[in-house]
Amino acid sequence: TGNLLKLHMRSHSDERPFACDICPGKFKWEKTLQDHKLIHTKEKPYQCDLCERRFRTRSQFRNHRFLHTGLRPHVCPICSKDFNRPWNLRLHMKTHAGRVPDDGEETKADKMA
Repeated sequence: TGNLLKLHMRSHSDERPFACDICPGKFKWEKTLQDHKLIHTKEKPYQCDLCERRFRTRSQFRNHRFLHTGLRPHVCPICSKDFNRPWNLRLHMKTHAGRVPDDGEETKADKMA
């Protein structure tokens, strides 16, 4: 468990022990370095079985799959609008300009129930 603690502590530090041998990039995690190196090779090992599109990283591929599944797991706590990607929700939240729902305020989700 000491090793797990060390890995956890790295997530809170600026330590980046994994260096790219092609560019100056340095990374906290070996997997992140492996994904990064694909940028230099142009390799795209992750392929969508529904549309044949290819991706360099597993995270890009996972985000792409939401387009096919229709899943929209990122929901606005103010208006209940849903999004397939977390960054789309973050952008949307700016439209509310710091507004927080009142305790008794009915949301879109409440109206649909």
